Amino acid sequence: SAIRYELPRPVAPRVQPIGQTVFICGTWSGWKDYDAMERGTDGAYRCTVRLGPSRCEKFFLSCSQDTYEAIHPLFDEADQTAQIVGPDWDGKGLNFMIDGRGDGGSSEGTVFEVCFTWTEERKKLAWQKVAASYMFDDARPLGGGFEHSYQLRGSWRDWQGFQELRRVENSSGSVVAPTFEGTFRIGFRLQEEFQIVRDGDMAQAFYPCSTRCSQTTVPFRGPDGHGKGRNWLIRGAQHETVKVVFSCADGRASLRVERPAAQEQLTWYDWETWALKPGRSLQLSGSFGSGGGRAEHSYLPMIEESPGLHVAEIVLDAVGGASFQVLADERTDLVLYPNEEMTLQGPDTEA
Repeated sequence: SAIRYELPRPVAPRVQPIGQTVFICGTWSGWKDYDAMERGTDGAYRCTVRLGPSRCEKFFLSCSQDTYEAIHPLFDEADQTAQIVGPDWDGKGLNFMIDGRGDGGSSEGTVFEVCFTWTEERKKLAWQKVAASYMFDDARPLGGGFEHSYQLRGSWRDWQGFQELRRVENSSGSVVAPTFEGTFRIGFRLQEEFQIVRDGDMAQAFYPCSTRCSQTTVPFRGPDGHGKGRNWLIRGAQHETVKVVFSCADGRASLRVERPAAQEQLTWYDWETWALKPGRSLQLSGSFGSGGGRAEHSYLPMIEESPGLHVAEIVLDAVGGASFQVLADERTDLVLYPNEEMTLQGPDTEA
């Protein structure tokens, strides 16, 4: 006997611009829609994108309504300066990102114009904010009518699949952040771990900064794909029902875990909310040069010049260097430090 499979016919990628349609697909639609960009008389492709509740959006371009002719960067979460490659079929997990959380910041609802220029010499991608005064009344930026979904992913399901969180309607009439909730039951191990996932995409997970996190002093990050092994940990009695309440709006998020049987309620906040908390103190811990140039390990308080901006002056050692980490609230279990790619990590105990 024989089994026959009908494989998709390979399509040779177009390597030259020939005026074809260019589609854009991003997190603003849960990766579901491929929208054709508008081609202008100058040959550039344009569209407008609305920032959602996380204030950041990831996307890629394609010459077809799939990933077989994707136009993408060489690494994920790339900005406008990144090299652009394609069309090809090697772009899985490699996306551009409009990040409204940087200096100055852009709030939820901010509209960006994305412009893609494709010539025989090069490909160029750029995006910039669109002033409200320049938006037409009938303008329909991408992402304007989409509502994200949120799921639980946890050990009680052996980390298989997702458990949908349902949206909770606000009955008070006041304006509040969209809120989603769900429940799970603690198993025979008397503990469970979990993360929050957006749109069923593990590259859009919310997770605590430390592994097996049970302390509410630790903030959480997301949505991104860097949370492997970093889960919330809840302990309790077997068969106990635990309620999870998650909300996210304008780049701020919170997670509340309720254990009615134990009359316990735990609340975690996103990294930005944690960092801007009034009274937050930071200290440098490291080897700094002394007056004689000899490096000594010491602790140095940082001065908060403005909300979220902490400053300290250090003395370099005899060879012009200094090695340090940052402690939050003088706690050695809340350490900020870089990884091998010089990306800020923590606060946690893994420095």
